[in-house]
Amino acid sequence: KAAASHDSYNAGWQAYRAGWVHSLRGQAADVLACAARAEAYWQKANAGGRLQATAILLRGLGLKLERNHPAAIAACRQALDLHRALAAESKDVAEALSYLAGVERQSGDYSAADRDWREALRIAKNRGYREGVATFTGNLAELALDREDWPAAEQLAREALTLAEALGRQELI
Repeated sequence: KAAASHDSYNAGWQAYRAGWVHSLRGQAADVLACAARAEAYWQKANAGGRLQATAILLRGLGLKLERNHPAAIAACRQALDLHRALAAESKDVAEALSYLAGVERQSGDYSAADRDWREALRIAKNRGYREGVATFTGNLAELALDREDWPAAEQLAREALTLAEALGRQELI
């Protein structure tokens, strides 16, 4: 409806939301198609760098689902650069770092994933982004499990659980 009424801004958001649902279903091709639509709508709406970066991150997520790690990492870095150009340390920068770290983890580059999740966590703490603090702490716990660092994994998981419970977000708990 938004596209039919020439509301490119909202059409971009609807394409993005549809892409997110496809990502939850693991449907890489559909995620990539939605990312391309969102990016095209937002370009038509002159929506700016923030939304351009949002569409690029969705593309990165689709590429991650395809296990095309080099392309997914490149997309995440491009989006990260756009977000950093708008604000050096923001919630958006923390989220982009987390997307990047997720791809790095999946590709087996645990050191890079650790570095980027720790930076995302630092920014989230500095910005008072409580959901990010809980999420990124949980991500670091999963990474510690991958590394078979059982004491760190337990400590981080307990910390993430406490933070998630304080937020009351069931999916984080």
